[in-house]
Amino acid sequence: YDNFRNIVEVGKGGFSVVYKTSYKRQYGTNEDIAIKIIKDSHKDKQHFLNEVFYFYV
Repeated sequence: YDNFRNIVEVGKGGFSVVYKTSYKRQYGTNEDIAIKIIKDSHKDKQHFLNEVFYFYV
């Protein structure tokens, strides 16, 4: 967790929370990334997979 800086919650839905953070890469460069934390992910895997498919296909 030491490589994450400035973690900010940017969104919250029915089954997840999304955070924006700056990630310090191996060679010292920084990259802004989003992290999605899924609540009770074992209960609704198909809904999550459908969302991933929608955004990446």
